Amino acid sequence: MKKIFFSIGLLLTVSMATVVFNACGKDDPADPTDPANPGIGETTETTDPGVEINGIIWATRNIDKPGTFASNTEGTGMYYQWNKKIGWSATDPLKNSNNETTWDNTMSEGTEWAAENDPSPAGWRVPTIAELATLFDADKVTNEFIEQNSVRGRKFTDKASGKYIFLPLAGSRSSSLNGGLDGYGNRGSYWSSTGNSETVAMRILFIGNGTLTGSIPGPNSLKKDYGLSVRSVAYNSKPDIVAVTNISLNKITLSLAVGEEFTLTATITPNYATDKTVTWTSSDNAKATVVGGKVTAKTAGTVTITAKAGDKTATCTVTVKAPLSSGESVVINGVKWATRNVASPGTFASNPESAGMIYQWNRKKGWSASGIVEGWDGTDVEGNMWENANDPSPSGYRMPTLAEIQSLANTTYVTNEWTTINGVNGRLFTDKTSGNSLFLPAVGMRSFLSGSLSNTNFLGVYWCNEEYDDYNAYNLSFTQSEKAFRTYDGKRIGYSVRSVANE
Repeated sequence: MKKIFFSIGLLLTVSMATVVFNACGKDDPADPTDPANPGIGETTETTDPGVEINGIIWATRNIDKPGTFASNTEGTGMYYQWNKKIGWSATDPLKNSNNETTWDNTMSEGTEWAAENDPSPAGWRVPTIAELATLFDADKVTNEFIEQNSVRGRKFTDKASGKYIFLPLAGSRSSSLNGGLDGYGNRGSYWSSTGNSETVAMRILFIGNGTLTGSIPGPNSLKKDYGLSVRSVAYNSKPDIVAVTNISLNKITLSLAVGEEFTLTATITPNYATDKTVTWTSSDNAKATVVGGKVTAKTAGTVTITAKAGDKTATCTVTVKAPLSSGESVVINGVKWATRNVASPGTFASNPESAGMIYQWNRKKGWSASGIVEGWDGTDVEGNMWENANDPSPSGYRMPTLAEIQSLANTTYVTNEWTTINGVNGRLFTDKTSGNSLFLPAVGMRSFLSGSLSNTNFLGVYWCNEEYDDYNAYNLSFTQSEKAFRTYDGKRIGYSVRSVANE
């Protein structure tokens, strides 16, 4: 009878061990901290031999419960939320190292994983993103997508010593799934100790597709409340400096009129480089200066703006054009244009970027270029030419002809570029021969039905004096994405007027 009872007791012990395995992780057959349940075979250890890869000493196993390693190199261990010392089971049902079963959706504060929250065993710590990045230094480390003892993952081998570590595709617990399991066998995701902000932190990620091939892995960021794997480094490890590999600018060529400004933006690769300081220089400060990426055009000519990070550089060629005319007119492609829009009938706006007033075709009444207007005239407009009696242009000026607005849009002789002057969007027209410039602001339009205003700072449309048919007339139209072109629209619509000199 004693033998029978012993057998039943052993079966009960095995059954209990199976329950602990399911709760604590794929590689943890028992809870080694529970004297009543010592487990079967090898238990999770608190020491690790360590392997040096590219100057960093790595643990050969993932972290399991706080202060312990997984039992073997392929073991999943437990999942950890960033800067928290509580481990979460790698199999369902959901359970953490404190035996709690409700997922923690809170974010940990800080931008560095605090030592008191580090789950690594004594002598080890969570790696920085710079340390994780050394694993992807192709000059010193090879990494290949393999299957080891039926577990899929990535093998990182030091080219000099031949030593390697294996990081299993351990998956994660997703905060968007309220702690649900996600990606085991298909994705490896490992935390660094480096936070990006109050809500995200840096990690490494690599993905498989079921055929022992995977995406190129590397560092990126993730919300802190996700549960990921942790692979520790020894406390005496010293991270290599992560050098800048590339710098690029949002513009490689730029055209500015004297007095205009434009801010260049530099993008550093990788974004986890140790020093991302950018130094800006101008090849000729007399023509254009640059401070923190902001370029200010000074005098006409060409200048090169250089951005440097580490030993990498990027350049932008800036063409500085003659200033916008401060007088009443400027010649562009043989036509003398007013430098300002028509405001109230017989007057010009105060400066080149001012909207002036809005006019319906062949009508002399101006409408405000802002706000709501009352008494809008929605009746049909008569006439086949803009009559002199209805011309709102100041003395010495008139409405442009169709040929004249077409000359302004002729890209053989005139460039036109979307730009911003004193906060006003529009297009800058520059005579390729003389360098003279003319700015037309994107005033927008008023609806033919109600006179409601729309497309301010997005659309610019300027009337000429010729009709297209009984209900439509020609105009010059542009947006940010569309260069100036000749088109036609309903005569009752309200658009801007830019006059030409009588001569």
